[in-house]
Amino acid sequence: MINESTLNILEYNEILKLVSGFAFSRPSKETILKITPYTNINEVINSLNLTADADKLLYEMAVNISLAFDDVSESLELVHKGITLNPEQLLKVARVLKVAKVAKKNILSTPDGEIKLLKEMCNHIFVATDIDEKIESCILSETEISSNASAKLYQIRQDIANINRKIREKLQDYISSSQYVSYLQDNIVTIRSGRYVIPVKSAYKGMVKGLIHDQSATGSTTFIEPIAIVELNNELRTCQMEEQVEIEKILRMLSQTIDASYYEIQETYTTLIDLDIIFAKAQYSRSIKGIYPDINEDGFIDIIEGRHPLIDKSRVVPVSISLGEKYNTLLISGPNTGGKTVSIKLVGILSLMAMSGLFIPA
Repeated sequence: MINESTLNILEYNEILKLVSGFAFSRPSKETILKITPYTNINEVINSLNLTADADKLLYEMAVNISLAFDDVSESLELVHKGITLNPEQLLKVARVLKVAKVAKKNILSTPDGEIKLLKEMCNHIFVATDIDEKIESCILSETEISSNASAKLYQIRQDIANINRKIREKLQDYISSSQYVSYLQDNIVTIRSGRYVIPVKSAYKGMVKGLIHDQSATGSTTFIEPIAIVELNNELRTCQMEEQVEIEKILRMLSQTIDASYYEIQETYTTLIDLDIIFAKAQYSRSIKGIYPDINEDGFIDIIEGRHPLIDKSRVVPVSISLGEKYNTLLISGPNTGGKTVSIKLVGILSLMAMSGLFIPA
């Protein structure tokens, strides 16, 4: 484990912030900011090779990889506890599965023998399912459930539409009738407390038989539900409650479908975050014109024209440093602001970058 004080002095966190800017998803960005350099050479080399695979896929094979997905960690935990997800949460899970399918397809479509490590990661992506399609066929938006989500919901909404039509027809008779026109404040139909009403001049409220639901702020208008539509309004309310029950049933069914594949979806989600991080490393490495560093366990350092990644590209002065093979001591001298500290920090930050799977600007 590398001392945190060392990481701070070398401004390692500033490098991580730059890398995180290339990630698509918030979970990936947050994970990048918590990265610590590997200290095992095999892990370092594996991480660098994954970055090399991603670089090849993006820039040599020109394969477009979009890993824009939402944070669904909380939703997955909720559904695993038996809690029904809302439409917004379900759609986010569906998007994760859809992104995973496309990413896996694009990675595996490359020639045999290429980007082997990325292809191995695809084994952890769960795509043998139509869960995402089922969710998106049932949920049209974060606030709207499709009428085709179930046969019962379709029928209930047909009944609601028919009852609404009957109510409006009856109320139309009131507002167009010469018997009532002089009693009305406006020739319109409105809704109060979820029930259809007509606006009656308060002075004539006794002339229209029905239930009073509300009154205007000035008191000049009384909103009355005519007796003729009370039963229809009751039927409408009953159907609306049945609609909500059926919607809840559909959401519960979809949530249970996710839970049935909880472990596979959780692994897929984790793999997508890992992929997003790897591609962010590749894009950052390309942005600084980084090269794949040769790693050794012998303490040899041989940096050729290394450029400090946090200094403006137009101002940075390349530095070459060799130490550990022919020489075990290096004396750096020169005037103040002559670059001594930057040269020393350069060795440290490039080492940390390489140990984190990043290419180095040299």
